Amino acid sequence: MARTMIVKLLGRQISYLNMVNILQSIWRTNQPLQIIDLENDHFSVKFQNEEEYLTVLSGKPWAIYGHYLTIRPWTLDLTSN
Repeated sequence: MARTMIVKLLGRQISYLNMVNILQSIWRTNQPLQIIDLENDHFSVKFQNEEEYLTVLSGKPWAIYGHYLTIRPWTLDLTSN
């Protein structure tokens, strides 16, 4: 699953629709994001564009409502614990 990352907002729960709207707003990608609500407040985010994926992955520390957004590349052995 190239160009896919797992994100989680630390210290606060957020709805799927809220997460979608906020990520589209702060990341401002040219191509639509495919976002899936996973268990344990994790979200899968798939990018259509490699450059946008790398920009977000290596970008500044991201925060939503003053809480850090953890970001890590998706791997086959990744769990949402």
